[in-house]
Amino acid sequence: MPKSYSQDFREEVIKCVNQGKSCNDASVKFDIAANTVRNWYKRYKSEGHYKERDRLGKKGKIYKIEFEKYISLNQNLTLAQTGKHF
Repeated sequence: MPKSYSQDFREEVIKCVNQGKSCNDASVKFDIAANTVRNWYKRYKSEGHYKERDRLGKKGKIYKIEFEKYISLNQNLTLAQTGKHF
């Protein structure tokens, strides 16, 4: 899975493009894929932000110890409420 970039980093990249640099130049300067810069800039122009998108797909593994600890601390929750947490 590709790494997630911080909001501050994204802001610096978009600022660079807004100051007249091309997406390719910004990608070289910040050492990221040019397509990533283009996608962020396109989203910035169309939606007004460049926040990270919600990640789709399989969620991470639930570890037994973490689950048991949560259950012991939240014994009054229903199964549905507990499921939403995980």
